[in-house]
Formats: sequence, structure tokens, C-alpha cells
Amino acid sequence: MASTLFAKDQRTLTVSTMSAIAVAAYNNLSVSAALPAIGDDLGNLSLLPWIVTIELIGSAVAVLAVGPVIDAVGTRAVFRWSLIAFAIACTACALAPNLPFLIVARGIQGLTTGAIIANVMAAIGLGVPEALRARAYAANSSVWGIMGVAGPAIAALILAASNWQAIFLVNLPVAAVAGVVGWNSFPGPAETTTSASPDRRGLVLVVAFTLLSLGALSTIAWWTPLAAIGSFVLVGLYVRHERDVEPPVLRVRHIVAPQFRILHITAFLTITSGVCANTFLPVYVKGVRGASTSEAAFTVVFLTVGWTSGAFLSSKVSELRDGETAVVVSSAILAIGGTITAISVLLTAPLWIIFVGFSMIGMGMGGVSSAGVGVLQSNAKPSEMGRVNSAHQFVRTLGFTYGAGIGGALLFVTVARRLGDADVVRDLLGDEPVTVSPDVVPALERGFTLSSLFAAALTYVGVVYALKLHHSIRLSQAEHVG
Repeated sequence: MASTLFAKDQRTLTVSTMSAIAVAAYNNLSVSAALPAIGDDLGNLSLLPWIVTIELIGSAVAVLAVGPVIDAVGTRAVFRWSLIAFAIACTACALAPNLPFLIVARGIQGLTTGAIIANVMAAIGLGVPEALRARAYAANSSVWGIMGVAGPAIAALILAASNWQAIFLVNLPVAAVAGVVGWNSFPGPAETTTSASPDRRGLVLVVAFTLLSLGALSTIAWWTPLAAIGSFVLVGLYVRHERDVEPPVLRVRHIVAPQFRILHITAFLTITSGVCANTFLPVYVKGVRGASTSEAAFTVVFLTVGWTSGAFLSSKVSELRDGETAVVVSSAILAIGGTITAISVLLTAPLWIIFVGFSMIGMGMGGVSSAGVGVLQSNAKPSEMGRVNSAHQFVRTLGFTYGAGIGGALLFVTVARRLGDADVVRDLLGDEPVTVSPDVVPALERGFTLSSLFAAALTYVGVVYALKLHHSIRLSQAEHVG
């Protein structure tokens, strides 16, 4: 069994993981600012959204694929190779001669950032004592918070001084610093290791399930039931496949085992509800409340800062009580924030009240995420830390994806039914100023209200499962003592 590191090494590891997260966070949050410039230079505007989408898909694939590799070779080797691959992908993005080339390079970038994020989670589980993990996760969440505010602003300054290629090239010195800090800091493999041979068929089945189920949830069309049925078929095929492969890309027991299942569901509901409510907040603020494009873009700050605050709050609760209590408290904060937001949108309350609600939603999401990973890792064997973390990160990724899909479906379908099409929503998602006619505003308002109400209802289901988690752990502890 792998042992935790000494105190000095733990501090070094925490700093190293923060530097690694900074690499992934900046890359994830900065590129959107460069989309107009990329479109002007490379053309093919219809393909432009794929610059963001393909990176997210690549990250989701990597989160799963890297789990068995981490358990086989250790987090140190994965950190080194993923950072080198990230630097190569950034260089390829900057040198892209056309948009299809850039999209492929962004897909590779997504693979590397997904591997970095999953590796960081596993490294903390392997190298930091259980009592201090919540604090380490809070420190890493602070990086996301800082980058959430500073990343787009830094990107805007770079674009003002240079060109869109510089957005990708600036990643190179950041990655170099992360490499210097963390090259020897990440833990090596556990004493009991597994094969690192890739489960390609399993990965294809899981990715196909993700894409098909997302299609079923993100719109309402004649093929929606077929996509839902296909998703269930793929689940059955994967369960059958897993029995014959060693090691599989995703162990079903890492999802459904009693010590993991309730926590996965809680995290999934938390992320889905928060993202469902927040994804189209800029559309609402621009289209219904008449804010400018820059003011609408600023709305991302409330969720991001709330996430960071929630992560630190949950770390304190975890230290004073325990991780499962922190999950319950954070779930309650999320539900209160979701309720404030939904009622405020329904009653057209002042924007500052809505923003308070979204800050609380962020607090709940950050708290459940940070404390939840700590609870998860306390029930994971060191030799399976990579795969257990990858399974949880995959569930969370589904939450992000489904939350955006459900929120989009409610908004787009509502607007399309009232206006005949949903082109105005797509226009409002862009960076250009959009004039919204008076007859469009009620449709946008109703669509966003529905997504806010659905998200608020989902938060209460999350509270129920958080309480179940707390009860199940207490019951398990009592049985162990008895």
C-alpha cells in the first residue's frame, strides 16, 4: 500500500497540484475570448463552436482513460507525460494553418488537460493524509476561482497586445513553471499495481453512451426516444464487456458499490442542477435585462467565486466535523441558492438578488465537490485510487454536460415554440451586440425561468441524497465499531 508523504513533501505536492490546475484552468477559460479573432483569421465560422466542444469531449475521454494508467505507473509519470503532451498540443494550436487543424489540436489539448485534472485528484489522495485532503482541494479550487476571474481578462489583454496565437503560446511558460515545480513532487505507483494496457473498446462504448445520452437530453425531437433507448443498450453492452476485460477502462463497481454510489449521485445532482441554472445566465441578462455583452460575460464571476468560497467553507467543516457533514451543509446552501434564483427570476427581482443566489449555488457546488472527493478517497484503496477518481470525475463530467444540455433544451424548445425558431438564443450566446425585439423577451424569460425552476427542484433531490450519504456512513461506522 502506498503511504502518504512527509509534511514538507505534502506542501510541495499541494503547490505542484495547484500549478498543474492553473495550466488546465487557464486553457479551459481563456480560449473563448479568442473565438471572434480565430473566426476572422481562419474562416469556417460554422465550425467555430467545435474549438470549445472538442476540448470538453477530449477531457471527458481522458478522465476515464487515464485512471488505469495512474494505477499502473503512478501520478508522477502521468504528470510528466501529460504536461509534455500539453505543451506540444499548445504549439500545434498556435501554428494551426486552418480551422480543421486547430480543432484536432484542441482535441489533443483536451486529452492532456483531462489527464492533468484526474491525475491531480489521484495525487492528493495518494500523497496527502485524509485529515488534510479537504484543505488541499480547497487550495486547488482557489486556482479555479482566480482563473475564472483573471483568465478571460488575461486573454483579453493578450489579444489587445498580440494575436490569437499568443493565447496558446502563453501556455508554454505556464507549463514550464508547473513542470519545474512538480516534476519530482507527485507520488509514484502504489506497491500493488495493475496493467496499463488500454481498454479501447470499453472507452469507445463509454464515449458513445455519453454522446448519445447527451443528444437525448439536450433537445426534444422525433429521434430523442431512440437516442435514450440506444443509451441503455450501450450501458448493457459495456456491463457485458467489462466482465471479459482486465483492466476495464471503468469498473462498474466503482460506480455502483455502496461506498461510492450515493456519493456519485449526490455529486451528479449537484453539478447538473448548478450548471443547468448557470449556463444561460448571460443570455438572460443580455436578452431580458438588457445588459451589455461585457456585463453579461461578467456574470460567470458569481458562480466561480462562490465555488471557491464553498470549497474553503467545506474544508473547515470537514476539519471540525467530517466530510459527509460538509456535503450536507453544502447541499443545503445549494438548495437555498437555487430557490432564491428561481423565485427571483420568476418575480423579475433585482439582478443583485439573482447574483446572490448564483453565488450560493457556486458555494454549494464547490463544497460538495471538494468534500465529496475527500469522502470518496477515504473509501478507496491506494492501488485503485486512479480508477476510483476517474470514475468520480467521469460522473461529474456527465453532470456538467447534462446540466448544460437540459438547461439548453428547456430554453431553446421554449423559445422555438413561441417564436418559431431559437436563433435569437444563438445570437445572444455570441460576442456581438444583439438587439432584442419586445416580442422575444417573454419567450426568453419563460425559457430561463423553466430551467431555473427545474434546477431548483433538482437541488432538493441532491439534499435528500446528501442526507442518505451521511446516514449510510454513520451506519457503516456504527457496524464497524459494533
